[in-house]
Amino acid sequence: MSAAVAHTLARARVPSIAVNSSEKRLAFCDGERASLWDTDQWELVTELPGEFNSSAATADRADWFVSVGSGATIWDWSTGSVRKHLHFEPCSEREQLSVVAVDPKGEWIVAGGDEGGLYWWRTTNFDFESLCPAFSFEDEQIRGLAISPDGKRLVAAVASERLRIFAESSSNELPSIPLQADDGYVWSIVFSPESTTIVVGFENRIRFWDMDTGERKQTGNDAEIGTIAAMVFTPESDRLLAGGIQGEVSIWSWPDLDLVCSFRKHTDQITALVFSPDGSLWSGSQDS
Repeated sequence: MSAAVAHTLARARVPSIAVNSSEKRLAFCDGERASLWDTDQWELVTELPGEFNSSAATADRADWFVSVGSGATIWDWSTGSVRKHLHFEPCSEREQLSVVAVDPKGEWIVAGGDEGGLYWWRTTNFDFESLCPAFSFEDEQIRGLAISPDGKRLVAAVASERLRIFAESSSNELPSIPLQADDGYVWSIVFSPESTTIVVGFENRIRFWDMDTGERKQTGNDAEIGTIAAMVFTPESDRLLAGGIQGEVSIWSWPDLDLVCSFRKHTDQITALVFSPDGSLWSGSQDS
């Protein structure tokens, strides 16, 4: 795959990126302000008001995207206007929402907080109503969220060194998966394209777990490869891209996990990797 840089839109920290090809829009925060861009003309559409400092997500065919920070907001892809501020009761007065995910069909949203809260919303009929009571992990930071491509399971990585698993769009918790203490801090998680495997990026390696059995899978390459801060699968589902804390992106075959190639287009930690539906790769980092 080509590693040529087509466009550079920010020169500061970009914690999260959301892309919509049908609307030809891209949204991100560069550490100081959030902005919405037209990806056809490469022009700034508008700057987005309010908090947008943690994470953003959308579904392929949705005409909206959601961002989180001190709250949760639904934005219009076309205009950048606020559609709705999502209601939720935080588990702690100090809690900030740090991660958010949208199911592939755009029917429900889940967000996780730095104090251990998980919150669901239903998007049916554009009501964005709270789907179920919040679930709390009692002051355990939610480190990552991943929704399976088939939309049937949610995995939350929490500070208690376990992967918490939930049935689709509900707080019905399924058996969790314990992590090994020597794996270290969880930096990123992503589902495999077939929804059967959860991939976890740690401080020094990538590991895999079978979602049906909860057992860790052995791979062709289990060597220490550096801290993996962001991951994404290619649209063809045959490659896993992993972004490191030194600004490098490595490309691995799937499911063998053999290194195909690597490149470095950033000078600091990769914070986001996103493929748009048209196959373009977008990356965010802590470059200054």
